[in-house]
Amino acid sequence: MFAAENLKQITQHTESTTSQWLLVLRPHPRNEKATVEAIQAIAKHSGNILIDSNSDIDNISLLKASSKTMSMGSTVGAESICLGTAAAYFEIGWDYSKIEAIMHVIDVPRIRDNNDLLDFLS
Repeated sequence: MFAAENLKQITQHTESTTSQWLLVLRPHPRNEKATVEAIQAIAKHSGNILIDSNSDIDNISLLKASSKTMSMGSTVGAESICLGTAAAYFEIGWDYSKIEAIMHVIDVPRIRDNNDLLDFLS
C-alpha cells in the first residue's frame, strides 16, 4: 500500500524542483486509519498537498488538469491514459506476481521501487 514514507520521498523530490506542483491524494476507503493519519500529518506541513477524501473534484476534471497520475492499478489509471495524461501504477511493496499475467496487455509504467518513483516524477 501507499506508505507515508513514499509520500515523504515524493514531497522531498518535488520540493527540490523549481516547478510549481500540487499533489492531490485520495486515500482508499480501506486504508488503515494509521496510514491516513500519517499522510495527513505529512500533508499538514506542505502547502502543496491536497487530500481529497470525499472526491470533491470529479475524476475527469482532475485528470485533465494533471501532468501525471499514479494509482494502484485502478480504473483511474486507465482513464488517465485515455485522456492523454501520463500514468503509472504504484506497486511498491506489492506481490505483483499474480497480476503480472493480466497487466502485460497494457503498457503502463510500474513503480516498484524508489528509483522507479523518482524516474516517473522527473
